[in-house]
Amino acid sequence: MSISDPTDKRPTSEAEDEPYRSDGVTADGSQASRDFAGSRLSPRPTGAGLALERALVACVMLFLGVTGLSTLLVTASLPNYDNAVVFSFSRAPLVVAGIAVILAFLLRVCGRGVLVRIDERKLAIGVVVYALIAGTIWVLSARVWPDWDSLDLINAALEMGQRGSIFYEHGGYLYRFPYQMGYVFLIRLVSLVAHGHTYLLLEALNIVFTAWILYLVIAITRELFASRRAVGICCVLCLLFLPLIFYVTFAYAIAIGLAFALLGLLLQIRAIARGSKRLGFESALAISASCILKSNMLVALAAMAVVWLCHLIGYRALSSACGLATLLAVYATASLSISLITLRICGMETSHGIPTSVPIAMGLSDTGGENYGWYNGYSWKYDAEHYSVERYDREARTIIRSQVDRFVADPGYAWTFFSKKYWSEWCMPTYESLLASNWRGSSRPEVPVMTKRPYTPLARIVYYGALHDAILGMLDVLQTLIIAGALIEVISDRIRCRRDQRRRDPGCASDAVHRGGLRVQHMGPLLFAAGSALFYLFWEAQSQYVMPAYVALLPFAAGGISVALDGIGCRHRTRAVEETSR
Repeated sequence: MSISDPTDKRPTSEAEDEPYRSDGVTADGSQASRDFAGSRLSPRPTGAGLALERALVACVMLFLGVTGLSTLLVTASLPNYDNAVVFSFSRAPLVVAGIAVILAFLLRVCGRGVLVRIDERKLAIGVVVYALIAGTIWVLSARVWPDWDSLDLINAALEMGQRGSIFYEHGGYLYRFPYQMGYVFLIRLVSLVAHGHTYLLLEALNIVFTAWILYLVIAITRELFASRRAVGICCVLCLLFLPLIFYVTFAYAIAIGLAFALLGLLLQIRAIARGSKRLGFESALAISASCILKSNMLVALAAMAVVWLCHLIGYRALSSACGLATLLAVYATASLSISLITLRICGMETSHGIPTSVPIAMGLSDTGGENYGWYNGYSWKYDAEHYSVERYDREARTIIRSQVDRFVADPGYAWTFFSKKYWSEWCMPTYESLLASNWRGSSRPEVPVMTKRPYTPLARIVYYGALHDAILGMLDVLQTLIIAGALIEVISDRIRCRRDQRRRDPGCASDAVHRGGLRVQHMGPLLFAAGSALFYLFWEAQSQYVMPAYVALLPFAAGGISVALDGIGCRHRTRAVEETSR
């Protein structure tokens, strides 16, 4: 049973049955932003559970602190529209000023009660409509074509089932990268109804899933925070997160995989809060679909597995054991099914792909310039005739051992390597989104170079000139604001926890985190982001890989910004506006 929302004008039964809802909203719309929905009704954790929660929160705080400081001091970019990373260390004052401007705007808007008066559903619908319109405008303005991976994937889908296709033969593209088969099957289905416009239809699909991503981010915010104001702030952040819009022109499974990952995280939060095995099963289906379509979403699956396991240990909840078993079983079944279907239709086994040691070797390699640990083409060193899993694995392990020895022998070099690799991933505010539609080179001679095409007026000013610089500056500010907001939320939660424990509030058990506190069942998105930082510290790097982590942090950033606005006096203004509106 949810705590009714005093600002919700719907009948109680409707509010409880609405699948997109929030629990425990208070009248002022601000204080409740500090409480996580449903936590007051949750059982208190055991001693082991409390220790696990504290350990996880400490890891998340470390990640947010390091990343926040990095994004403030460092800005990475690709000014020449190639893979050559350039660092800037002079933008911190502009970032701070930009954050101050955004906070001042939100303070004024929240002080007038605008975000509290507007129904969250209307805000969410408005954001969805914005994404659909903005994505469509960008597709029509960018006018790009498939190249690099997207070109190979589309060609592979069109040649599916053909004898002698180079994509499925020994050493071919999908023979090396069989984890792409899920998306290739989707492209094949799209091509059957596209009538020669496969790429355009894939762009349209990206637009729809981008809109769904923003809706899911808002839904997670509403599920976590009992505050209309936090939801409103999240909507503002979603409107500013332009890389999602820019990526709609890239025929890759980024948007689709992220959407299903966010759905899985949302359903897991609801499953634990309501003790629902059905929701747990649906969350397993969603995250499995995400991983089949985009393999790097395995980090999100691992985060969900950690949540199930820690909730099982911390709360002795057998339903969490069921959730964990279901998650692993569904993903294993989905992976096996894709392998069997691939063998049946394409005649290709999926067990001969590039070994995991290869992307790790690339992730630890110095390729020259500032692109430490980036993709360097090593996976294509040997042609199809000389391709061998054993040979690659043996050679990659030698590279890894050699680099580890070098790191140990020269700590200064190790610091330079990993710090610049981390900055190139986490401090690039565009996440390669503009590069994806404006490459300076092409994958093969017959493919036109994107930077040489005639630009539409909008595309030209987005790629170059004053508007481009303004977009880069705004996204640089937003990147730091997202991390800072999430860090504020987590830190303020810890402070409130200790304060409540000292006071021994009768409504708060002495061993509990605190009333309405951040608990392990809420931490899936946070662990996804922190896990991505750890994973890509060693894995082959690109900035586009970490964009989903920033998207997952948007709900917590909104909660932290709401806390910050409370600290500078917005709470009392909002309460006064609400009293007047009644």
